[in-house]
Amino acid sequence: DLNAVVDETLKLLNSEIVTRKVELTVERAGSLPAVDGNRTQLQQVLVNLIMNALEALGETGEGERRIVLTTSSGAGHVSVVVEDSGPGIDQEKIGSIFEPLATWKPGGTGMGLAICNSIVEAHGGRMHAENRSGGGARVGFSLPFAKGENAT
Repeated sequence: DLNAVVDETLKLLNSEIVTRKVELTVERAGSLPAVDGNRTQLQQVLVNLIMNALEALGETGEGERRIVLTTSSGAGHVSVVVEDSGPGIDQEKIGSIFEPLATWKPGGTGMGLAICNSIVEAHGGRMHAENRSGGGARVGFSLPFAKGENAT
């Protein structure tokens, strides 16, 4: 249940979100089809995506720091998307952010999103990233429904 994984992850990161004065909006699908996966690994993917969003908001003025986390389902997949109101991802680098050693953060190793991508692909899913038209980035992943699950 990816909604439950999202809730657990947000509990873990609550102090980071509060300390950084970020307005968090969570838009959960009412119920999601189950996915087959390692809960801890999927939580790690979410931690990385949320922490990246929090770090992207570092230069954003107080009151303008927003993250929207959305869960949804459709076409045989469940999706989780993290959007932020930061500066977005450099257009020249956006196509390679899931590759090892690709980083745009000072002190970044370039391994976080590469590891996330490996985890998601091992679960039969896909990662995706794009810049939002109003500024900021949208990064997420989709996973196939567990065997025997149908859209609800």
